[in-house]
Amino acid sequence: MPDNFAVQSAYKRSNVLSRTLRAQLSTLLSIHLVVAVGLATASTARTGVGLAFGLGLMVPGAGFAAPMLVSETVQPIALLLGLAAFTVFVAALLLWFATGNILAPPLAWLGAAVIAAWHVGDAHATVRAAGQAMIFGIAAITPSLLLAAVAFAWGGPRRATASTNVVTNPIVAAPRVGELDLPTLQLQRLLLDRALQPVEAFEGFEWRDQFQTAAVRYQLNFTSYALSLSHAHQLPAFSGYMVEAQRRLLAKQSDQRMWRYWALESSWGHLCRAADPVPRDNIMYTGFVAAQIALAEAAGGRTIASDGHYLRLEAPGGRVFNYEQSDLIGILAGQYRRAPWGLLACEPHWIYPLCNLITAAALRSSDARAGTSDWEDMAATFRSGLLREFTTPDGSLVPFRSSLTGLAMPAAGGIVMQAFPCLFLNALLPDLAEEHWARVRAKLATQRWTRAFWPIDVGNYGFSRASSLAASAAAAVEMGDGENAEAMLAMLNRECPAILADGVRHRPRASLWAHALELAARCDHRDGLADLVASPGRGVGLHLAHAPYPDVLVARAVVKNGRLELVLYPGRTDGDRTLTLAGLRPGRHYRVDGPSACFLRADEHGSAELAVMIAGRTALSVVPVV
Repeated sequence: MPDNFAVQSAYKRSNVLSRTLRAQLSTLLSIHLVVAVGLATASTARTGVGLAFGLGLMVPGAGFAAPMLVSETVQPIALLLGLAAFTVFVAALLLWFATGNILAPPLAWLGAAVIAAWHVGDAHATVRAAGQAMIFGIAAITPSLLLAAVAFAWGGPRRATASTNVVTNPIVAAPRVGELDLPTLQLQRLLLDRALQPVEAFEGFEWRDQFQTAAVRYQLNFTSYALSLSHAHQLPAFSGYMVEAQRRLLAKQSDQRMWRYWALESSWGHLCRAADPVPRDNIMYTGFVAAQIALAEAAGGRTIASDGHYLRLEAPGGRVFNYEQSDLIGILAGQYRRAPWGLLACEPHWIYPLCNLITAAALRSSDARAGTSDWEDMAATFRSGLLREFTTPDGSLVPFRSSLTGLAMPAAGGIVMQAFPCLFLNALLPDLAEEHWARVRAKLATQRWTRAFWPIDVGNYGFSRASSLAASAAAAVEMGDGENAEAMLAMLNRECPAILADGVRHRPRASLWAHALELAARCDHRDGLADLVASPGRGVGLHLAHAPYPDVLVARAVVKNGRLELVLYPGRTDGDRTLTLAGLRPGRHYRVDGPSACFLRADEHGSAELAVMIAGRTALSVVPVV
């Protein structure tokens, strides 16, 4: 992989227009051609129909002004119709962004022009009206020419990074969390309660839409990611309900409601109907699910496939698409090898860097487990695409860009759009993550946080800063910025206080997405996700195989110097509980130290049951007898 200086030098020497600029200029040229056709049509029109249609091509909704040019009187109804048509066009643009519907904007524009031409009727267009139309057309073209100049200034070869001479206070990393405290266990219960319900049940999930950030599939993804972090860092010697939760979360991803949106998006985005959501331009499903599998298996050291299947997608027409994790990784790696932008579309023709960081983390984690080199082979191209096409001159990440037009939506979402990607970027390109986080810290030090953190929870579209604060805190912990992480979580507590009900800690105003990222922030540590991606677990030896949920909450399960160390809490009431140990040496005796001190003997399968009295925090260890 080229180092940062080499990449930066290559970009400074490059005289080739970026793909972004070429796409933007092509888009502007297309718009100018449409406006020019409209101008020619309107300025030569001798009927109201031609005049209205030409005006409508110049500016969406402007065709409804034709009756006023013909009669030279103000007509309020014409103004209202024109405003309504323009509003419909703006809504079509938003629909294009939200769902990848490339048909909506041109249909809204052309449709308004056709309706305006029909509305004006057989009125005669005067020479004066045609002249006014020409002036209107010239006025319409001028702003787009200025826009082209701005696009050229911003769309040329990008700096590899912004200046790294950002002055910030030294970073003080938060201490590693070796054991989940009771409030964090109560937060984790919120996620486990949803994960461990029957696969066909979705009680407690938030149903808003299946196209944008509140989609239920993302709630499954991030619940899984957070549980993987706590499993890897505090519970590596526990399988039990942590593995079962991951299996059920994955099985829920096969539910038609998680992926049937793709038939619509493919129809209006690619102009072809595709029931299978996996093969093309859909990493918001394939990449995120691949990461869900990769991180869960890296944390647990074992497969999470249910009944031997990872994904079994049964389409409404009866067709079935089966995918193993190796299939998903192979398809994604092949797509990256062919990706003209270096990054993949998250939905038809929209490229999100964050989606690509999550997807690439899945590929790198898969490499670490399988000994392959998919990430290594694509890393340089991925890096150059990220820097050249999705980094602004000041070093900020572009949240998303249209690969068709080269245009990006105006910055939205506040500082979380810059902070959160560092959580995954650190697992792929840690030098870029360090530089980027330095810029985030500088902004946090100079901005009022009530302005910096967007007051919309993207997980449920409610009015709270919960998702912004939780996601940014998770990134801060990963980057070792304990001071800012602690301040973000403190602000989250002030703005979205938690309540405790039946042993479950819940923030009523926060989305499930936000709760998952809060758990990630509370159980991760410096480079925690990066370590999980690069050095996954490869199976477990001595471990706790079963603990009844929610009667027993496991706060710590690790093996140190041959000893299994456990910390348990009662999930409901104090009482005697039966645990199952596995990975023991068959026939060997073990000593249990703790409040239920005893000796036990492993059976021929290397398993043993252990009765434990759990009251409050209960610590015990299992030691082989010499």
